[in-house]
Amino acid sequence: MGFLSLLPIIQLLTNVGLTIAGQYGVIPSTAAGLASSLESALAPLFASIGNKSTTQQDVMAALGASIGILTALKNQAGVDPALVAKIDEYLNAAQAALAEGVTAAKGFDATLYAPVEPIA
Repeated sequence: MGFLSLLPIIQLLTNVGLTIAGQYGVIPSTAAGLASSLESALAPLFASIGNKSTTQQDVMAALGASIGILTALKNQAGVDPALVAKIDEYLNAAQAALAEGVTAAKGFDATLYAPVEPIA
């Protein structure tokens, strides 16, 4: 049994451990929630390790993980509004990059282009 096959079990145990630690005050419940959210955001990226994926798939997995991490950070209570605004900028950039990656994966689409008009 390799590491990748154990990943779902590790993820489950991590979430249970964080929940229990937060409920019993071992760690602040907000920290437990943040750690759980970050772990969930990173799980697909960890799962892609060792798979024979293309560079584009790796980039898309990294973008997806970054969107999950930024969303988790943004949703924390008491975050400074200026920081939330900066996180929103990064989220918008990552989401735009993800959308462009999906468009690029479709390949060339001639309907998106028109002939260039000659200069008179």
